[in-house]
Amino acid sequence: MASSPTVHALSDSDNRNRDDPSSSCRRVVGSVELLLSGDKVFVNGGVEVEDSGQECASCSLDYSWASREACRKGERVFHGEEVAGEGCFYIYLCLFHHMYVRLPFTRFQMEVLKYLNVAPSQLHPNSWAYIQAFGVLCQALGINPTAKIFLYFFKSRPNAKKGWISLSSKAKDAIFNLFAESFKDFKNHFFKVSIKSRGKPFFLNDDGSSKFPLYWTRKP
Repeated sequence: MASSPTVHALSDSDNRNRDDPSSSCRRVVGSVELLLSGDKVFVNGGVEVEDSGQECASCSLDYSWASREACRKGERVFHGEEVAGEGCFYIYLCLFHHMYVRLPFTRFQMEVLKYLNVAPSQLHPNSWAYIQAFGVLCQALGINPTAKIFLYFFKSRPNAKKGWISLSSKAKDAIFNLFAESFKDFKNHFFKVSIKSRGKPFFLNDDGSSKFPLYWTRKP
């Protein structure tokens, strides 16, 4: 069994600005347990679907394409390339433990990030839940999920104060019920993915450009 990527759990040292992504500081280092990965696990966990026989893009347990680097003290999810380094991005741990998001991302997930012009950690976890649920729905219906179809039902709501981008259902086209409660205390637990040469095809185009924003953008 392949070893799991290292996770760097970060925590706010003085509990100030708990909803501000800039207020995290490094605290402890742990590891992510290997779970069954990919869209099939998310779907098969609660929805019966016929097996299409096609492996999803995120079903590999081999994480040798990414390096295991400790986050530096004071490192933040919104740091750009000049601080974070080249060829890396941040992602919140709750997406893995609660929503079965796996790496590398699926084509659909990357399409949504690119269309919204946001980095993975710039999109609020609640909105990632919409993406995952929509993927489940499409797979159950035998539909290929695309960003264009997804964003027919959802619209983005930038939050100038907190920095994250959230999605909300369009009033007349809602397909999911509202959350019982919003994700909280997630900002203190994130890790950094540094892409090695083997991982470039998963995240970069042939011309070297990224398939989605790796770093936070100013104009999502």
